[in-house]
Amino acid sequence: MRSRSGPAIVITTAFRAIFGDSLELSALEHPEADYRERPGYHERLAQQNVELRTADIVNDTLPFDGGFDAVLFCGVIEHLAPTDVLVVLERLRGQLADTGRLVISSTNLAAFVRIASLAFGNGAVMDPPLPQGYAHGHIRLYTRHDMEALIGHAGMRITDWRYVNWERIYIGRATIRGRLLYAGQVLAPTLRSQLATSWVCSAMRKG
Repeated sequence: MRSRSGPAIVITTAFRAIFGDSLELSALEHPEADYRERPGYHERLAQQNVELRTADIVNDTLPFDGGFDAVLFCGVIEHLAPTDVLVVLERLRGQLADTGRLVISSTNLAAFVRIASLAFGNGAVMDPPLPQGYAHGHIRLYTRHDMEALIGHAGMRITDWRYVNWERIYIGRATIRGRLLYAGQVLAPTLRSQLATSWVCSAMRKG
């Protein structure tokens, strides 16, 4: 099985822990990602037998020949200019094997903490889209309706969609307000899954 992932260390470490050596792993990082220069980064990937390549996913030719069983596109789409998203999805579709899956995850626009912030707080619905090294903060968040349209135009169809609540760990709890927001974010998705902090979906080629 072949899979591509990034940021490399986080995802490849998890994959190796779960699947052992049954996966052939390749990873793609942005050429200006500063964490690639951290001590032990490349050594850790080498220990995991991960093929690491670099490219700007928007502007560069992808340095792979395709045929992947799974391509992971996690925590990236919200940092891209909306006009680039469709082109990137089409490129990633081209990397899939006939029955391969594209797995996408992102921050959920309708998370409880964002609704509460907009209704009762200062309206901090997204991170400011300011430069953060080679990337930017969140430029746009996408709903399931958005993704169904984008993935459909990219020649794919959604095969699975799930809401997950893991980003709650980033809610500051040093104040009463923060603790209330955290408690609300923990509870809300148990009542309505669409209020979770994040979503993940898989897609495959049409036909």
